[in-house]
Parts: sequence; C-alpha cells; structure tokens
Amino acid sequence: MAGMKKIYTIIMSITIIITLVMFGKMESNAMGNDPLLEMVQVFQSNHIQVGEWNLYTKQNLSHVKDESSFHKRIEVLKNKTNQYAWTIEKQEGKTSATGVFQHDGITETIKLISILKKNTYHSYLLYEAHGSIWDEELYKNFKPSYTQTVTDIFQDNPTIFTCIKGEINDKMESVLYSQVELLLEEFEAIPIESLSEETFASVSAYTEKWNNTIPTSKKSMNIQIALRKTGLGGKTTVVVGTPIITSEY
Repeated sequence: MAGMKKIYTIIMSITIIITLVMFGKMESNAMGNDPLLEMVQVFQSNHIQVGEWNLYTKQNLSHVKDESSFHKRIEVLKNKTNQYAWTIEKQEGKTSATGVFQHDGITETIKLISILKKNTYHSYLLYEAHGSIWDEELYKNFKPSYTQTVTDIFQDNPTIFTCIKGEINDKMESVLYSQVELLLEEFEAIPIESLSEETFASVSAYTEKWNNTIPTSKKSMNIQIALRKTGLGGKTTVVVGTPIITSEY
C-alpha cells in the first residue's frame, strides 16, 4: 500500500508539473499573439513613453445592397451592442450609422456605411477601439470584451489593424532612421520600403511575429514604423502599426 501511495504521489506530481508547463506555454503564446502588448513592451524597453492606441477592423458587406437591408443590419447591430449610442446620417449618395460607447478612457465606435455608385450600393462595416492613454491592466480586462464584439458583429475573421503611438522626450542626437533601424531589430523585421528625411522617417517591413500581411509591389508586409521630430530639441513622435498604421502620423 505504501508503495502504491508513493507511486500515486509521483504520478500526481508529474501531472501537476506538466499542467503548469502547458499553462505557462499557453499564457506565453496568448501574450505573444497580441501585437499591441508586444509593441508596448518594445516601447517601454526603449524608453518610449506609451500614449494612445487603437484596434481597427473593416469588412465589406456584400449582402447590404439596398436601404432595406441597410436598416435590417443596423437593427442587428443595435441588438448586439445595447450600450452604444446610435446616430444615422444621410447625405447624397451616402448613408451611415454610427454607434459610440465610451468607458474607462476607451472609445468604441461602430460604423455601417453604404455608398450608392452607379445604382449599386457598396457597404462596409468598421469597428474601432481607441484608448487615449495606456493602462495595461485596463487593456487586459477590456480585451475579452473586444474579442467578443468582433465575433458578434463580423461574419468571418476580419483583419485587425493594431496601432500604438508614443513619444521620446529626450533630445535625439542621432538621425531618425537610426531609431527606425533599432525598432526594426526589436521587432525582428526586414525592411521593404523606407523614407528618411531630417524630421521624418518611416519604413514598411515584414516580421514573422504576426500573421496578418498585405501585399506591396515588392513583397508582403505586416508592420509600419514612423518617427516624426517636432521642432528643435522637441519631442519625437513614434508610431507603430500592423499590418499598416491606421492613425495620423
């Protein structure tokens, strides 16, 4: 009996260890699959003050092809997003419905837009979550809700555009593109197209860290980095996005 008890204890110990290792890998993979958290980590390790961020998704809606199907789609969206405040705006050849939900420094916006061109409706759905400041705990608490909203309002798995903006407060002695090269190294990215000026530098590149890609004239890319210096001895704005930057820079 004592021997069996010892064997049972050993088996249970091994099981617990395997479970912990697997959970650790799952947690690590989940963290690694979130580009925004990876961007924040790179910013913080390079003394870039993290600022605003946004997650952006857009999808064409081929089934919304007239005014009737447009309003039906709005009703579906309203039923799935009862915390949003909705408005409808009509212009010549264009109808849009916008839902907004603000909470904890985060603004969620859903837009259904239908444009009439040559007697044919072209409709698309947009969803953006924008954070005015960075709060990691707040973001991690928000992410499950964000994922659920994307699942609820989009039909397939849409591309999610992730973008983060930050600032370097210290006066930069080196040229801007050297900072771009440093960030490329951090993201393990290979440059594809670049632009370098005295007060502005940008690059489109490819990294194996993230799956979402878009084609270019040369090859696929999935990360953009842009730096802009504002005035003599002023701040330098840093913007990173995947697969492209969606905010102004």
